[in-house]
Amino acid sequence: MKKLFAETGVVVSQVDDTTFQIFAPNQSAMDEGKEIINKLLTTEKAPELEFGGIYKATVVEVRDIGVMVSLYSGMPPALLHNSQLDQRKVSHPSALGIEVGQDIQVKYFGRDPVSGLMRLSRKVLQASPR
Repeated sequence: MKKLFAETGVVVSQVDDTTFQIFAPNQSAMDEGKEIINKLLTTEKAPELEFGGIYKATVVEVRDIGVMVSLYSGMPPALLHNSQLDQRKVSHPSALGIEVGQDIQVKYFGRDPVSGLMRLSRKVLQASPR
């Protein structure tokens, strides 16, 4: 709201829970303010991920230590470590035939409390080896 006021001079006031009032010094500021507000309202929000939820992840990069995956568009890539790729020990993702652009199923285990990074696993979704 402060940025909107600084850029256009438009003031937005809340009337009640669902109603807002817009004041602008002139018509061009009003038009520009409405355009900015509409952009903000239609911008795609990051989905809320559910702890323990199973998601389709797209591999965006293959590294020696694992693969970088994205769960939704616009998401910064998250590391799926080699230790979480398969029930067996994996030295490199290419050993499993994983390539950039491939979709894989992963389970979401929240964020690491220290680093804030996503904790993902693919191996928990696989049947145990016999």
